Amino acid sequence: MRELFPELSGNSKLKEMLARRVASPSPSVSHAYILEGEEGAGRSALAKSVCAALACQHRTDGSYPLPCGECPSCRKIRKGICPDITEIGIDEGKTGIGIDSVRQLRDDVCFRPTELDYRFFIIRDAGSMTVQAQNALLLTLEEPPSYAVFFLIVNRADELLETVVSRSQTLRLEKTAEPDTGSDTADAQKDAREFIRLVSERKNAAAMIALTAAAGGKRDKASLLLAAVIGVIRELLAAKTGDTVDGTSADAADAMSTKRILALYDAAAGAASALERNANIRLTLMNMLSDAGII
Repeated sequence: MRELFPELSGNSKLKEMLARRVASPSPSVSHAYILEGEEGAGRSALAKSVCAALACQHRTDGSYPLPCGECPSCRKIRKGICPDITEIGIDEGKTGIGIDSVRQLRDDVCFRPTELDYRFFIIRDAGSMTVQAQNALLLTLEEPPSYAVFFLIVNRADELLETVVSRSQTLRLEKTAEPDTGSDTADAQKDAREFIRLVSERKNAAAMIALTAAAGGKRDKASLLLAAVIGVIRELLAAKTGDTVDGTSADAADAMSTKRILALYDAAAGAASALERNANIRLTLMNMLSDAGII
């Protein structure tokens, strides 16, 4: 199943709905979205993810995550250097967004995108806009250019004028519960030791299945697993120098050459780095197994 908006936790139904609209050959997107939800719900992450998904070179290719995170457009957006994304918020020393900021934004809307098919405008703390600022924005929302997409980030949609709400699509994000990191870490360590055991016994097919199943197609889970794998590999290297380590690690170290352990370490470290850059999870794990000589 295609990974959708990996930067955003939970909110699966919302992500599926957006994916259907964004990933079609002819995207069907609103000219303005109100993203409401409490702090930490992922409102800004969703705005950036939708921007990236619409700009993604693999947008319609189901074998890649949406957005892929690998193409030039995705990387620019992730780094915050895309010229077709404009963000405004509360200026330093101010208590809200005034009409001057919105007027500047309206001037920017007149310019067509330079690299992408769309120009994106993200308004943080949109609920702090003065009535005058909202009315100024309304003039643009009533007759927006075809290439403009607005994201208004608020705690609640009713912070905005009804006229602004009526010309936008409201999407509510729910904050997901904090993960049980202790339990997740313990599971990752257990899975990592099982993976290393299978590798040391040259049960390559089983090792491949164990690694991909343990990652579960989830970026956070895969990153935690790779960190645990790297930790176990360090134990193998320590065992090679005579240090006392976990029994499973000692047995695996005896069964593997130092050269093979180092190759596995380099492959795992490279995979962990690739995931940090938002690389495709499945391809990253397959590349790791290939680089380590497991497949």
